[in-house]
Amino acid sequence: MADLQSQANKEKSKSGFINKEKLRLLLQDLKKDNIINEFYEKLNVQKSGFEYKNHFLADFLVVTIDKKYIIIKTTSSYRQDRIKQHFFDIEGIYRYSKYSGKIVASIFLVPESENENTSFLTYRKEVREKKRYSPFSHSLT
Repeated sequence: MADLQSQANKEKSKSGFINKEKLRLLLQDLKKDNIINEFYEKLNVQKSGFEYKNHFLADFLVVTIDKKYIIIKTTSSYRQDRIKQHFFDIEGIYRYSKYSGKIVASIFLVPESENENTSFLTYRKEVREKKRYSPFSHSLT
């Protein structure tokens, strides 16, 4: 049983890496085509007023042509018990960073396979119906 779980975790890790790589390549193309201004990957974000530089993490921070920001958090699977960490990072960047007030969107990005995950589908439906809070403006596959 442990070997089966280990294999499943390896597959999720590989899938997550591939998805981030695809996103990075897409963002490179958007930058090359002057659709976005810049993007940063695995950006640690400082909480305003503190010296510590790694309070919050953005998997990607996109700088739009008009110098606004889009935050992207990616994961290889939706897990109800882990979503709070993503919420913490996004909420922190929205409220307590130098990017506050200049963020136009935040995206929670999961693989298309999560369209089969009833927990993810329930989360997204409840957010859409305003039954559940999410700091993300978009939850996408």
